Amino acid sequence: MAAVAVPGCTSDGGDRTAPAGPATLDAHGSLEQISVRAEPRAELALFDRNGNQVAFDAVDGDGRPQRREAARADAKGSLVMRGVDPGKGYVVTRLDGDAVQSEPITVTGGDERPDADAYEDQRIGDGFGYVTTRDGTELAVKVTLPGPVDEGPYPTVVEYSADAARPGKASIGTPLGIAAALGYATVGVNLRGTGCSGGAFSQWEEVQSLDGYDVVQVLAAQRWVAHGRVGLVGVGDAADAIYGVAALRPTGLAAIAPIGAFDDAYRSVLRPSGIPNETAMDRLRATEDAAAPGGTAWVQDRIDGGDRTCARNQALRGQNVRLSSELADLEFHPDGEDAYGASFAPAVLAQGIAVPTFLVASWQDERAGGHAATLVPSLDQVERAFVTLMNGNERQALAVPTVLQRWYEFLEFYVAQEVPETSTLSGLYPGIAAEILREEQPVAGAPFPAQRYPVTLTYENALDQFQQDPRVRVLFGIGGAPGIDPGLPVEGWDEPFGLFPPPEVAPTTWYLSPDATLQTDAPTVADDASGSSDEYRSDPEARPATNLPEDASVDVRLPPYDWEQAPSESSVSYTSPLLLVPVVMVGSASADLWIRSSDDDADLQVTLSEVRPDGQEVLIQSGWLRASQRGLDQRRSTVLQPHPTQLEADAEPLVPDEFTPVRVEVAPFAHAFRLGSRIRVTISAPGGDTPRWRFDSLPGERDVAVARSVGRPSALVVPVVPGAGAPTPLPSCPGLRSQPCRPFGPPVS
Repeated sequence: MAAVAVPGCTSDGGDRTAPAGPATLDAHGSLEQISVRAEPRAELALFDRNGNQVAFDAVDGDGRPQRREAARADAKGSLVMRGVDPGKGYVVTRLDGDAVQSEPITVTGGDERPDADAYEDQRIGDGFGYVTTRDGTELAVKVTLPGPVDEGPYPTVVEYSADAARPGKASIGTPLGIAAALGYATVGVNLRGTGCSGGAFSQWEEVQSLDGYDVVQVLAAQRWVAHGRVGLVGVGDAADAIYGVAALRPTGLAAIAPIGAFDDAYRSVLRPSGIPNETAMDRLRATEDAAAPGGTAWVQDRIDGGDRTCARNQALRGQNVRLSSELADLEFHPDGEDAYGASFAPAVLAQGIAVPTFLVASWQDERAGGHAATLVPSLDQVERAFVTLMNGNERQALAVPTVLQRWYEFLEFYVAQEVPETSTLSGLYPGIAAEILREEQPVAGAPFPAQRYPVTLTYENALDQFQQDPRVRVLFGIGGAPGIDPGLPVEGWDEPFGLFPPPEVAPTTWYLSPDATLQTDAPTVADDASGSSDEYRSDPEARPATNLPEDASVDVRLPPYDWEQAPSESSVSYTSPLLLVPVVMVGSASADLWIRSSDDDADLQVTLSEVRPDGQEVLIQSGWLRASQRGLDQRRSTVLQPHPTQLEADAEPLVPDEFTPVRVEVAPFAHAFRLGSRIRVTISAPGGDTPRWRFDSLPGERDVAVARSVGRPSALVVPVVPGAGAPTPLPSCPGLRSQPCRPFGPPVS
C-alpha cells in the first residue's frame, strides 16, 4: 500500500480495519522508512522505481539497526526498513516462498506537510482513543474534558511522551493534573511504539516529531478546543519531545511550556564530555523495556478488556530500536549534528521554535544533566521566551510557588487567552507540592505569591504587563529562603537577566597555587622545580559512586545526603582566601588545567563548592572530561565554557608522563558566595558528588599530576556578576535543594 494521508479514526479504541491475511504483503511508507507486514520469517527486499535493489537498516536480535540488502520479517511477520531515501515507486518484494510484492510505496522527507483537511476529518472525544498520523500509525490518546463538549470550547494542553496516555486520573503533581484541576482540557498522547500506540519505537527518532505535528493539528481541529490551538506541556522526557514538535511550527500550536532540557543527549547526559554515564543508560534501557510488548501492565489491561486496536498496535514492537545497545559501543559522537536526527540534540531543534515559550531548567538535575541552561541561547529567535533557571531538579520545579504561578499565568495568557486569576491555584498548591515532594505536608508555612493582575484589567493590558517580565529569571537559594523551614521549595531571591549566559558576567581567574590554595596572582614557580605540581592517585573506587543512599529520594524536603570527602591520596583540592565582598556567579566555569598521567588517558572530575563562614561546605556543581576527548569546538567554546567535540577525528591520547593542557567545564550554575566564604575546587576521578549518576570510568588506577607553574599555569575561571551580592542571610545547611552540605575539613587520608 502506498503512503496514506491522515484518515479518520474512532475515539473508543474500536477496530477500524481487519488485519492483513497471512498471504499478503502490506507495506506503508513513512519518514525515511517503510513498515511491512508479511508472513512470519519471510525474506524481504526493497527495490526502487527503476528495479534497483536498495539497502536499508533493519534491527538485529539485539534491536540494533544493521545495513542490509534483505532481511527477514520477525515472528509476527513485521519488518521496519529504516534509512530509506525519500522517493516514490518503492516496492517490497518477497524473495522466498510466494513471489508477492507490495503496491508502490512513497517514502517521505521531513519537510512535507499534509493539507489541513487531512486533519479535520478526525473526531476525538472524551476518554481513551486514537489519533491517526499521516502514515497511518495510530497513536493512543487519553482526553480529559472539564465538562460536556457542548459547554466548551476549553483551553487545551497536551503531553506527548511514552506514558502520557496511561488510563486514570493524572496526578495533581503533574502538568496535566494541575491543568485539569484548573479547568483545562488535557490530552496525553503516547509516542509511536509505546503504550497502546502503533508503530515501532526508537528514542529521539525524527518521525516522533512529525507524529507530534500531526497530533497537534488533529487536536486543534476539535470543536472542544478553545481558539483552535493547543499548548504543549511536560516535565522531563515529556519536555524533550516538545522541542522537535514545536520546531516544525504546526499552525495549531499556541505555546510550549517544557520543564527540563538538555543541549545534546550524547555529549551532556549519556557521555558527559566523553565519560559513559551508566545511570543515564539505565534510564534509556528502562524506557525501551517499557515500550516492548507487555512492558507496561496497563497496556495488557487494555488488551484484556477488548481493545483490539491496542492489541493490533503491538505487531511492530519486535522492530523497536534498542538505541541503548548501539550507544553502549559508541565511543564518539556521530560526525554531524544530524547523524541520529536533530532530535538527538534539542539545542539544534530549538532554533526552529517560534511560539511563546516558558522554559524551566535546573542546574543540578540528573536526568537532563547540568547543561539544561546551555539550550537557552537556541531560543534567542523566540520573541516571547520566559526562562527560569534554578537550583534543584526539574521534577520539583512546579513545587516552587513562583514558578507554578508564572507557569499558570503563561498558559492563561497564551493558551486560554484569559487574565489569570490565581486564587484557585493557591488553594491547590499544598496538594501539588505534597505530590511532587512525596511528603504529606512539605510546604506548611511556605507562602504562595499574591495575585499579580487585578481582575479588572483587560486581557490586552494584563498581557502587556506579563510580557514585561524578564526574559531570563534566575532563582537563587531554593530551599534556603529566610524565615522558611530549610529545604522548602522557596527561593531566597531572584535576579533578572536579558540573556543567558548573561553578557555582563566577568570571567575571573583563580590560579591553583602552593599549599592547596587558590590565588588571583599567576604562578611564579619554575616548570620543573620542586613543588611545581600536585599529584593524586586517580581511583574511581576511592569513595561511594553517589552521595545519596540507593533507597532514598532526592525529592523529599531534606534528602539524607552522605557527601563524603575525597581521600587526600585520590584527589587534590584548592581553596581561596576569605572573600572580602560577596560574590555572585552565574554561568559555566572552566578549569584550565595542565595534567600529567601515568597512562595515555585519564578521567577527570572537577567539583566546585563553597566553604561557608560557619564552617560548612556546600556543593555547587561538577564537570567531567575524558582527557583523550579534550579536543574543542573552537566556534562554540568561550573563556568560560569549553565545548569538547567528542568526535573521533579530534580524539588524541595523552603522552604518558608528559604535561598536557586540558579544559574541563564545570556545568552551568548560579550561586552566591557570602562575605567571609571561600571558593573551593576539587579534582579527582569521577564519582561521589552526584545523587544518582554512576560513571563507567577507565579501568584501573593511574597517577595524575596537576601543574601550577609559570609555563603550565592551571586555573579556575569563574563567571562573576559584577556588583551583585546576596540580599539574604546565609541559608541553612542542609537546606538548598540538590546541594548537599557537610562540615568542612581537609581531605581525609
